[in-house]
Amino acid sequence: MSAEKKARARTPWLTIGMQVMGGIAVWDGVRLTIDAARCDGRSCLSIGTGVLVGIWGLIALLAGVRGRVGFIALIVAIVTPLAIPWVLLRFGILFLVIVFLTTALSKGQLAPYYRWHKEVTS
Repeated sequence: MSAEKKARARTPWLTIGMQVMGGIAVWDGVRLTIDAARCDGRSCLSIGTGVLVGIWGLIALLAGVRGRVGFIALIVAIVTPLAIPWVLLRFGILFLVIVFLTTALSKGQLAPYYRWHKEVTS
C-alpha cells in the first residue's frame, strides 16, 4: 500500500444541482399524488403525474452515486425533462440554465467523480 493516500474527487456542482432538484421533485411528486387522490374536480392532475415527478426525483437523487450507476442516472435525469417539452416552458428554460451553468462550473470534476475503472499506475 502506498504511503500517500489518493483524495476522492469532489462532488461536481452538476451532481449537487441534480440532487437538490431531485429532492424537490420527490417532495412535489408525493404532494401531487396525495392531492390527486383527494381531488374530485375536472381540473385535477392525475396520480400518474405525481408518480412520474417522484420517479424523476429518485433518478436525480441516484446521480449522487459514484461510478456507472450515478453517471447513467445523471444522463437520464438530464435527458428526461428535455423529452417532455409540454411541461411549462419557463421551468424547461430554468432547468436548461441550471444544467448549463453547473456543467460549466464542474467541468473538471465530472470525469474523476464518475470514473468506474481503476487507473493503472506504475
